[in-house]
Amino acid sequence: MPLELTAVSTAAFGLTRTLGGTVGIAVGGSIFSSDVQRRVRQYVADGRLDPSFQVGSLQRDISSIHQIPVRSNTLVIGRPGC
Repeated sequence: MPLELTAVSTAAFGLTRTLGGTVGIAVGGSIFSSDVQRRVRQYVADGRLDPSFQVGSLQRDISSIHQIPVRSNTLVIGRPGC
């Protein structure tokens, strides 16, 4: 690479890296969110969670996670380190 293109290539690398990270986080967050929603619905249907628990409440306010009993919370979110 010619020395005069160092700045351009560095900027292109930074842009690509930033866009890749943004897309990666968006896709990962979407997958996580849909999986949690699917599991919560499944556990409500199985009777492991209170039917009054609203799946959408997790999207609006994550603090509603405390409404899920500890054992079910582990089942829905997963164990740390897994």
